[in-house]
Amino acid sequence: PVSYRWKNDNKLQLGLIAQEVKEICSESINIVENENLKVEEDGDIEGFQYTVDYNCINMMNIVAIKKLIEKNKQLEDRLKIVEDFINTLEII
Repeated sequence: PVSYRWKNDNKLQLGLIAQEVKEICSESINIVENENLKVEEDGDIEGFQYTVDYNCINMMNIVAIKKLIEKNKQLEDRLKIVEDFINTLEII
């Protein structure tokens, strides 16, 4: 996440840099026509701009969160086994 200001607007925005997202997850990027845009960096296309599909990003976040929840549950289960084992050693 970055904060930025559009060239024609002084309002502070929060978001993602589409060119960076494109390198990681190109399916979450749209290319739309914008005749005012010129090539400024490698990968830019004259007259077009990249936009981030935040709905796609949100769906990917949901999947990642679900995986993290499952991994956390697995680790909690393993920790419980280790704690139970330690408790049996303390009894002996």
